[in-house]
Amino acid sequence: MLRLRSLLFSPGNVPKMLSRLETVTYADAFVPDLEDSVPKSEKAAARVAVGSWLERIGENRLKGNVRSFLVPRVNSLRSGLLEEDLKAVIAPGVDAVTVGKV
Repeated sequence: MLRLRSLLFSPGNVPKMLSRLETVTYADAFVPDLEDSVPKSEKAAARVAVGSWLERIGENRLKGNVRSFLVPRVNSLRSGLLEEDLKAVIAPGVDAVTVGKV
């Protein structure tokens, strides 16, 4: 059974914080967040930032250069934002997606 003991969340609207995840070696999973940590006015920009970050990091994960799982958190179905969030975060190297407020 897989156990994720440490999940490192980062708000998706702050690219500098996303890039800091790359320097962390101890987290079992990186969770770039599009849900609660992102103000509604910044959701679209966060999708772009998280999407490009996941593409780059996902490639490195597939090559074995990133050991942490990639598990982006998206908005709930009720929010009306889920479809656009999923389009942004589905990328090679992404291990799972977590949905907020199910």
